[in-house]
Amino acid sequence: MTISAPLLTLVSHICVGCGTLACIAPEKLIDVSRWVKCALIVVSGMIISTLLLLLLLLASFPFDVRVIYACGCVGALLTALKIRTFHRHFFHGSTTEAVIPVLRVFVFVGVAALFLWVVVAALCLPSVDYDSIAIWGYRVRVLLEEKTLYTDSLRDPLRIAPMPKHPYFIPVLEASFCGNADFSYWACHLPHVLFYIAYLSLCVGAAREWFHGSMRWLALSALVVMPAPAVQWWLEGAREPAIGVLAVWNTYWFIRWLRKPTFLEVCLVAIGCAAMYHVKVEGAVLAGGWALAMVCSCISWGEARRARIHQTAFLLLIVGAVAVPWLVSKSLIPPSTQDYDFTEGFASGWGRRVNLIFPVLWMAVSEIILRPELYGLSPHLALGLLLVSFRSISARKLFLVLLPLGLCLCGIVAIYIVRQEQLGPSRNATFSRRFICVVPACVLASCWGVSQASRHQRFHVTTRETSL
Repeated sequence: MTISAPLLTLVSHICVGCGTLACIAPEKLIDVSRWVKCALIVVSGMIISTLLLLLLLLASFPFDVRVIYACGCVGALLTALKIRTFHRHFFHGSTTEAVIPVLRVFVFVGVAALFLWVVVAALCLPSVDYDSIAIWGYRVRVLLEEKTLYTDSLRDPLRIAPMPKHPYFIPVLEASFCGNADFSYWACHLPHVLFYIAYLSLCVGAAREWFHGSMRWLALSALVVMPAPAVQWWLEGAREPAIGVLAVWNTYWFIRWLRKPTFLEVCLVAIGCAAMYHVKVEGAVLAGGWALAMVCSCISWGEARRARIHQTAFLLLIVGAVAVPWLVSKSLIPPSTQDYDFTEGFASGWGRRVNLIFPVLWMAVSEIILRPELYGLSPHLALGLLLVSFRSISARKLFLVLLPLGLCLCGIVAIYIVRQEQLGPSRNATFSRRFICVVPACVLASCWGVSQASRHQRFHVTTRETSL
């Protein structure tokens, strides 16, 4: 494979993202960091063009990467037509302030080391996870060779698991970077490098918006110096780290929506939910969690309730329009005709699983608290920040922000209670692969809570001094 196909796909995705940003009025993002706007370009570009290609595949059109190229041309045309608007997003003036050099050096070294590791892994290391090879890598090969989502042979060749349980967003995204050429590991890894770049940009942007001085660099170190998102996408599969980045994306824009409900934030949350729904079951739970959080905000909020109701209905419409074609398509996939003893069993049998609840909960707590080699000290910091900020910010807002993440954690625990009954305690070894879906977003939500608490405290101090 030559480098031209991945490079052309990369440019096309970026052009779609630039076109998306150019269509947004700069006034709506006047208080958004340039770093977040860079993340918006990367994430929205990959999501919009990939979902369009996926919907065409679900409608029985053959796989053709030229759809991505056409989207890139449209995005480039929009950017050219609105070049002044695009220019204003990045050159509206900036402010600088003194920071602590030592903290800045530590953060820069950590980020540079992790980013270098990501690039080396992308170019040199193939996937070693069984699912990545047997299920997801096989799907990319089928897309490239047979130009279709499903064939009778498209099954896990060893476990013979029915494939309708696994959506296609990641295989279609990876196949688009291979172009119309042969399968390539490093080309399939490139979109996950972009996801990691978007993750870094979101973290830097959030830290710049919420904190000042030394607190900015402390928050940034908590967000970005986390090894798991950097290495797990090639070590144990690509789905969960992608969901983790999308969860960070949705958490950021949902926080902005809680502060001021506009259709822009709803659209950005909606495309994140649509992409997560098409990645894996954890993503579907998170997407449902954000929809539920928006519905709860409509019930509980007094101000701008009508606007929130309209925007929540709009989000449900967008996510439903993307989800329904997959539900129809997978219902047409014939069930496996081979013997397969493994059953889900979520709907029944919970009475006999009571004795498994405590061991699985203990494993879950141990996974988060006692695995610094995977997560660093970020989970401890997140818990501490939540405790510090709990009494100083709106409990209602904090509940809504954490609701999707809490639902996903409960779903993960439920999965392992069922799996442990059927496959034994050895199944718990994959806990870390799933927990990465929510840990970065939990840290981001915790940092937001602390920023709100510090602003609340400064406001009361200023008010007291004024009264004196």
